[in-house]
Amino acid sequence: RACRTAHNAQTAHPVIDPRTLRSLALNAFDPAHAVGDFDRDEPFEIERTVITNDDVADLAGVPFAADSCVFAGCDLSVTDVIGVRNSLFVNCKLRGTRFGRFVRNVVFDGCQLAECSFRMMALETVTFEACQLVGSDFYESSLTQIVFPGSSIEGVGFDRCVLTDVDLTGASDLRIGDPRTLAGAAICETQVPLVAGRLAELSGIDVRDC
Repeated sequence: RACRTAHNAQTAHPVIDPRTLRSLALNAFDPAHAVGDFDRDEPFEIERTVITNDDVADLAGVPFAADSCVFAGCDLSVTDVIGVRNSLFVNCKLRGTRFGRFVRNVVFDGCQLAECSFRMMALETVTFEACQLVGSDFYESSLTQIVFPGSSIEGVGFDRCVLTDVDLTGASDLRIGDPRTLAGAAICETQVPLVAGRLAELSGIDVRDC
């Protein structure tokens, strides 16, 4: 199939710390790779590239996959990200963004994730640091080694998920849609009242301020 790729994305790379990408000499985004005819059955692939908000317009309507990339200050709202690994998202706006297939070894730093879809996919070794997660959906996904340091979580759904080594203890705010879906996750003692209050509400218990 004729599928335009950026910088030979088929080449395999070892797992790296996504934060180190800031100090590496990455490619600048070349919009020529993202325009014209391409096979919409396969995502446009980007590798070892820095993408800024000025580049996002060239990706409009183009499902893409990313490997070893830095997304800096991008508005990726209502975008299809069909697989991302070894990458860093910094101060990005993701509203209604649809993630597919997998998210592996990825750091979201200072990002806004509102009503994002992480449904029916695999997330492995992912850090949400100082992020705002509101109304995002992880339905029927597998989450392994996920941490949320300094992030606020509100109305996030983990229905029918498999959680392994999911650490919520660092979350600055924790308001899960249904805490009964958190089997396999860790919380700290100070977060228990938030979880207990929601459980009581779901059970029909009238909790009064006495």
